[in-house]
Amino acid sequence: MIIQQGLNWVITDHIADLDPIRRVVNNVSEEDWSRYTTAKGPKSRQHYIINPSWMPSEIHQEPEGWNELKTWYETTIQRQLVHHGLMPSQWNKLNANRAWTVIGEQGSYHTIHDHGPNAVCTITYLDVPENQDEANREGQVFFILQSDPYHPLAPVKHKVVHVTPKPGMLIIFPSWVLHGVYPQGAGIRQTVNIDLVGNLVAGPEDSAGFVSIA
Repeated sequence: MIIQQGLNWVITDHIADLDPIRRVVNNVSEEDWSRYTTAKGPKSRQHYIINPSWMPSEIHQEPEGWNELKTWYETTIQRQLVHHGLMPSQWNKLNANRAWTVIGEQGSYHTIHDHGPNAVCTITYLDVPENQDEANREGQVFFILQSDPYHPLAPVKHKVVHVTPKPGMLIIFPSWVLHGVYPQGAGIRQTVNIDLVGNLVAGPEDSAGFVSIA
């Protein structure tokens, strides 16, 4: 399913077999815990699967199975973008350059944030608490889709999209889309989050200097 508003969009899909992802996540070391996270609340924690670009590589070892999982995500997300006509002409291949897992317990949430320009973000839900209070949006992820993220003087229309996560749900969206998560109820919520960038080929940019994912 895809929801669009101007240059913004959110795609949801489902991953039937989570075992290959769980195996990689289970190999993530406790030493890879990060203080740099939008995850808040009791016992909420984030662990890196691969380094952010600004983290020295010598303090982190990629977990076993990551290269195979990386290739699977790159191929799967690129196929989705091409299918929906969202693959930029300036990109010839996606490259997963940042990955982490977040574990939350009752009361955990994410403050509103984005991931900067020129990338595609994914969220995969491994575990979701049962019996969440949907009327109060417990554990729901929200996205603010603005009509045009590049031109602040243009008339702005926006749409707030709420998604109730389920185990196996895959969400794909542009990195500049503001998003967050409401406080969750009792239980464990675990996600795998992977950001991807395009290997650029020669081509025009939009007027703001960003590659347009549309």
